[in-house]
Amino acid sequence: MLIARIYEALPLLCPRCGQPMKLIAFILEPSAVSKILDSLGEPTRPPPLSPARGPPQMDLDLDLVVQVPPWE
Repeated sequence: MLIARIYEALPLLCPRCGQPMKLIAFILEPSAVSKILDSLGEPTRPPPLSPARGPPQMDLDLDLVVQVPPWE
């Protein structure tokens, strides 16, 4: 139900016909998982971690007064 709340979709419903699906196995063996991912063309390693960055810096001069020409 947590997945359904996050993605707003029920994960055990068939996306084609909408019928309920059943779990038939949990695959926990790393070598079996790697073989399945390889056969599907999916990466078997996690993506590299990138360093965190700080928040964007404001480069605005808020003390600057802008003169707008009057419309005539």
